[in-house]
Amino acid sequence: MKKVVVVAAGFALVGCSGADEAETVPEEEVAAVEEASPSDPSAWMTADEVAGSYSLVYDDGTEGVLNLSADGTSDGVIGGEDFAATFTVTAPGTVCYENLEGEIGLPPQCWVNSAAEADGTWTATGDDGTTVVVTPIE
Repeated sequence: MKKVVVVAAGFALVGCSGADEAETVPEEEVAAVEEASPSDPSAWMTADEVAGSYSLVYDDGTEGVLNLSADGTSDGVIGGEDFAATFTVTAPGTVCYENLEGEIGLPPQCWVNSAAEADGTWTATGDDGTTVVVTPIE
């Protein structure tokens, strides 16, 4: 049976105002903002932060696509099987899925995200130890 990875991911963009004068921001403040960056999947705390579309590659080679919405719903295709589910973020970087529907029919499960690699990918580990490499789809 294919495992459904329902991991959450999303990247936040920070915009700048069009002010004519350049502002100098102390290096400590820049570092503090970078440390709290919502682009770190291991620190996500809300559905807004995880919302997005993701490509998945499981440790057994199975591939899929996952779409997570800010309203806590998700859908996708894993190994050719369609599914839909609801999700919540229960701890930093931990996304739990319930109400799985569709061809996959799995019980509720949680996935823990690692920090993102330099290329933007990360690993999510399921309750049973299954791992999946997650890549944001832009």
